[in-house]
Amino acid sequence: MTDLPRAHSARGSDEPSLTAGESAVPPASDRPDEPHRPGEPERSPGASSPADLDAAITRATQVFGTPDATTSADERKDASASPPAHENPASTPSPETSSRETSSPATPSTESPSPETSSVAASTGTPRRPSKRSPSAPGRGRRVRDAILVGLAGLIVSGAFLWVPSVWYDEAATVTSATRSFGQLWQMVQSVDAVHAAYYSLMHLWFDLVGYSPLTLRLPSAICIGLASGFIVWLGGRLVTHRIAVVAGILFFLMPRVAWMGTEGRSFALTTLIAITLTLVLVYAVRSRRRVWPWVAYVILAVGGVAIFAYLALLLAAHGVTMVWWALTRLRGKARAANTARVFGSFLVAAGIAAAGALPLVLAIRAQAKQVSWIAPISDATRGQIFTTQFFTENPVLAWIGWPLGAIGVLILAWGGWVRFRSPAKPGGIAGGGLTLLQVAVPWLVVPLSGLVVASEVFSPLYSPRYLAFTAPALALLMAVPIVAVLRKKWQIAIAVTVIAAVAAPSIVAQRLPEAKDNSAWSQVADLIARERAAETVGTKDAVIFGPVRRHPTATSRVIEVAYPNAFAGMTDINLDTPGALRGTLWESIHPLSERLDVANEADVIYLITSNKRDWRGGVAARLAPLGFSITEQWKLTGVNVLRFERVTTDDGDAPTRGAPPEDYVDPSLTTPPTDPFGMPTPLPGEPGSTSAPTVPAPTPAP
Repeated sequence: MTDLPRAHSARGSDEPSLTAGESAVPPASDRPDEPHRPGEPERSPGASSPADLDAAITRATQVFGTPDATTSADERKDASASPPAHENPASTPSPETSSRETSSPATPSTESPSPETSSVAASTGTPRRPSKRSPSAPGRGRRVRDAILVGLAGLIVSGAFLWVPSVWYDEAATVTSATRSFGQLWQMVQSVDAVHAAYYSLMHLWFDLVGYSPLTLRLPSAICIGLASGFIVWLGGRLVTHRIAVVAGILFFLMPRVAWMGTEGRSFALTTLIAITLTLVLVYAVRSRRRVWPWVAYVILAVGGVAIFAYLALLLAAHGVTMVWWALTRLRGKARAANTARVFGSFLVAAGIAAAGALPLVLAIRAQAKQVSWIAPISDATRGQIFTTQFFTENPVLAWIGWPLGAIGVLILAWGGWVRFRSPAKPGGIAGGGLTLLQVAVPWLVVPLSGLVVASEVFSPLYSPRYLAFTAPALALLMAVPIVAVLRKKWQIAIAVTVIAAVAAPSIVAQRLPEAKDNSAWSQVADLIARERAAETVGTKDAVIFGPVRRHPTATSRVIEVAYPNAFAGMTDINLDTPGALRGTLWESIHPLSERLDVANEADVIYLITSNKRDWRGGVAARLAPLGFSITEQWKLTGVNVLRFERVTTDDGDAPTRGAPPEDYVDPSLTTPPTDPFGMPTPLPGEPGSTSAPTVPAPTPAP
């Protein structure tokens, strides 16, 4: 990305270049003191005078500033080939007039004119000299420094205490997939999770380098959020003022959804970083005009991004809308239209190649559509998800701040764009050729959302708030515009950002609590097992029975062992049949407990980890009782019950002999035919609808 600023003017990256059609001297038709020339159409009394229009553009430029990305030499050359459409050819100054008006003995100032000076120049017709440096376009060193500082701040906020929240189901899927060999991973994605195959491969390489732990699982996401925050500063600087770009970068990592991505061992943070980079490459490619490599980079990033997360294809559709919008504002003059057609054609070719490259993956993902069968249809609740959950994760106060700010930002940008559109020869006019923030941010925010909602209504439910996390940068950029445009002083802007940070802080802190992710208490279960095992006598043979897990009927609580393997190292998994890595599936296959009593009989201590909803304590206790096992302790954690079974002595003081149950033994829990993988009856003893009395003793308090 260090090559991107080379699109700046050859006079220096900080020197605002003249836009196409602009010269150091305003055209004769824009000088109010110029008498009316014969043949030139009279202005109607109600029409805006050139001085009024010039003053309006000056005010707009003061609000929006000059983007860091100035017009390239090619753009000036191409656009200046034809005069602006609004300019009467008869009013074009003659060479003698231009020469006379530009030969001023005064030395051009190196500073931007003040608003007062601009107003005077507009009213007197005095030519405005081009400035060599604008306060809104700081030096490249400062831009790089600010981007790095904002990126480091984003990394700190995202990475703070990211090891504290318990790993949850989706992250366990990342762990079990990324810790397999590439051959096993390839076998798995043939039937499930093809949408995440590229991300799992990257995480496999990462784990090979640093090993697995909850910290290393989430650290790449925190790094991606830090990089994304810095890249927003760079992207915003090429579209609007540097100050707006810096504020946008800060607002971005303060969004609760973004802070959540930084602590999530999934692909959302990486997808967002790719979305920002892809948009930045598009902005540069439009300005570079005849260069090929930006479009090549666009194709590579687009295909890679869709491979990481298929929903990123919606960003390509948003870029298509952006390019159509841009092209429609460029249809003035034959030379400019030809250049526009060339750039637009380059985009179509690049987008077409990217779509063709991603098509096989999209088809493979479509064949596994049952993976998103859990997504609810579009309903009245969807509006609340869009307004609050999508970016602000259950923080309605922040949502009522963020969305209105974004809407005001759109209005300000639309007004400024209209003023510039009416006078393309002025600074920031359409002759500049580059994309505007309005053209980039609005489609980025609206098109993916609209596409998912429509597809959910027409085909099958596809909308989930976290799936559109990669559109958060667009809203952050729009939110920053009114803050900087209205609050002009730095201390005022700092106060506004601080208020937003204070409102967002409770959500960010809540995301870093132990049970923040889906109310999972898996880390507590692992700590409990590790603590209990550490207190046992050396040589104790431990075994574990993994029962159901909340909200995920296709998995068992063995996902806790996947997430925290050290706590279960050396324990016998009584019900395990074939691990998922050997089956080519996400999760393992299991034996019914009734078929594994011989394995259970070899253990000294057995732990049962089961859901508190599909609670199998009664059935397991009944099966282990003939082997001499009894419940000695049990714990109730969030959504999980943990029981400890040990052998108990008989009435005569002797320990029961190990071996199979008596041949005449009848398990009382089998009065109903088994209907689940564990061979347990449904309903279980003690549950509603069961005729059997519970066999579980009264729970004892957790230590």
